[in-house]
Amino acid sequence: MLNLLKNDLLRIIKDKTIIVIIAITVSLAFARPLISALPGFIYNQLNPENKINVREQAAAFDLFLESFSINGAVGILAPIFLIILIAKDINFGTIRNKIILGYSRTKIYLSYLLTAFISMVVIMFGYAILTLLFSLAFFNPFANNIDVGQYIGFIFLMLFVYLILYAFIISFVLFTRISLKGNASTIAIYIVVILTLELLGVTCFAISEFFIDINGFVSFNFFTFMSKINPIYYINEISALDKFYLSDLLWMTIPTLIYASLNIFFGLLIINKKDIK
Repeated sequence: MLNLLKNDLLRIIKDKTIIVIIAITVSLAFARPLISALPGFIYNQLNPENKINVREQAAAFDLFLESFSINGAVGILAPIFLIILIAKDINFGTIRNKIILGYSRTKIYLSYLLTAFISMVVIMFGYAILTLLFSLAFFNPFANNIDVGQYIGFIFLMLFVYLILYAFIISFVLFTRISLKGNASTIAIYIVVILTLELLGVTCFAISEFFIDINGFVSFNFFTFMSKINPIYYINEISALDKFYLSDLLWMTIPTLIYASLNIFFGLLIINKKDIK
């Protein structure tokens, strides 16, 4: 298993596609804070007598945390690139060669899963760290009047949540690719599912706002439940909170882990029954 994982990781590192990923990641990491700072620079040029402090227009660690989102450019592109990289083994019959060498299909699948997950984490953390470094050139590290210690704790909790979300994304992408024949159909399904889940989450949340209890608060209802068990939507909701509650952590992690486990389970079923040529 370890040899499989090592070889799969080395193959990805040596693939020329990784150069494209690095170039896109670095470019977007620089562009993100620049775009945020540009309106302030333009305003100061047009209003030299009434300048604003551009460094206070955003916070570097806020942009750092936002960089982990799967709704951003890198978050969307990373799984797509990984589909293409992992699929090379499927397209060129490498799986069959591994089976001939004595590796079980289960170990081969789990190696692909771990390879894609590790690659996704490295890409997203690399992008976030670069974004932070570039952001510090334009903005202050933290927003004014913020409890830094509490905010750092919030960041660590969010990173834990994002890791679980990445596990769900990668397990879904690999399950879809093993189930289908081509990369294009896998990518199309991935994008459609992500967009659909986001839309459903927003819709369910909007409808849930109509259920008001006798105290004037929104009561827990079916639509609230549906928005909370939707990890693609709910991650955005909890990332915007001022405080992170245990219930938010449980709502985000437990359903997501269940979805990831189901993806892995059915993926293993398919690869063990699939006619591999």
